[in-house]
Formats: sequence, structure tokens, C-alpha cells
Amino acid sequence: MTIKEHLGTVIKSMSDFSRQTNMVAINAAIHAGRLGGSEGAPFRVLAGEIQNMSARSIDKLEELDRLVHDIGEMSGLINCAGR
Repeated sequence: MTIKEHLGTVIKSMSDFSRQTNMVAINAAIHAGRLGGSEGAPFRVLAGEIQNMSARSIDKLEELDRLVHDIGEMSGLINCAGR
């Protein structure tokens, strides 16, 4: 497995984890809706924070994936130039 493939696997695993984290936030929001009022307020706050963290994680993972892709392309160009 190349370094690029390994990084791709790690990025995918982290993306999957972020998506699962988002599902936890959705469940917390549903629970908050069931409780309603002041009892549900902490769950609403928690759900919002978890969703924000998940979204930021996914954004950064997509950025990292693009960087890995760009590094791979640059590496290919450097190898071609060196021949």
C-alpha cells in the first residue's frame, strides 16, 4: 500500500467517524424534541455543538484529501521531470 493509499484509508475512516458523530447529534436533537422545554435545552445545545464539530471535521478532511491529491500530482510531475 502506498503512502497516498494509506492516507486515503485514514481519511475515509475519519470521515466515516465524523458522519457517525453527526448521527449522534441528530439523535440528541430528536431526544431534545421529545423532552421539550427546559428539559430538552441541554440536548439541543449538545446536538448543535456536535453537528458543528462534525461539519468542521468533514470540511478539514475534504481539504486534507485535496492536499493529498495535489501532493500526488506534484510527485508525479517531479518524477517525470527527473527522467
